[in-house]
Amino acid sequence: MVIMVLEALTGIFGSLLSVGGIVSLIINVVITAIAIMIADKVITHEISVKHSLLMAFVAYLIVPILFSFLLAFVRSVAVIGIILPLVAWIILGEILLKSDRKQKAIVAVIAYAVNILLLTYVSGLIFAVLPF
Repeated sequence: MVIMVLEALTGIFGSLLSVGGIVSLIINVVITAIAIMIADKVITHEISVKHSLLMAFVAYLIVPILFSFLLAFVRSVAVIGIILPLVAWIILGEILLKSDRKQKAIVAVIAYAVNILLLTYVSGLIFAVLPF
């Protein structure tokens, strides 16, 4: 079990520590932070740039770590891969956003959707475009 966790962490952080991984992380965090700010401006009007960047950055770092640890205990990758990031975004929204619970949840779900789209399409494109 420990070996599975270490292998998952090595795979996740091996790709994150490459040049493509770092560029992808920066682009994804900035785009997600902008999406959080836009969604929050439309819905609640109360988020700062610092909080949106912090929310996006923490979510991009914490979800893979939790994913690798839970992968050793839970056998359903689909449950961990879909529910865990959504729960992480909602928790971060509750901590970092200033609004009522419903509006925080809406902004967090929008940020989660942007996160999934970026990880699905943009990250692979960045790795394909960079020569190293």
